[in-house]
Formats: sequence, C-alpha cells, structure tokens
Amino acid sequence: MQDAAAIDRVAAIVRDRLPERPVVVVSALAKITDQLLAMAEAAGAGDRQKALELSRAARERHYN
Repeated sequence: MQDAAAIDRVAAIVRDRLPERPVVVVSALAKITDQLLAMAEAAGAGDRQKALELSRAARERHYN
C-alpha cells in the first residue's frame, strides 16, 4: 500500500464490512489474488470441487 493513510482507508473499509466476514489479501504472488477470487466465487456458487482444485493449485504454486 502507498502510505499510512491508504492503510487507514483499507482498515475502515474492512471494519465497516466485518458483519460480512471479509477475506483480506494483503500480499500475494502474481495472479494469486485472481485465483483466490475464483476460489471464493466457486465456493460461493456451491462448486466445492472447483474451489478445492484451485486451492490445491495455489498451494502447489507456493510450495514448489
């Protein structure tokens, strides 16, 4: 993030959305944020298999 003010803005956004139980990614390898969003979308749509496949691929990318 750019500076302390930017961190404060993000913290306020997250705080305002706490009842929605947000997931916040603060640092990720290239393309991992997109993959996390795809996992969340698949899980939200009830596609457990797709969410797990994406999760496994992300895990493998981090450990290999």
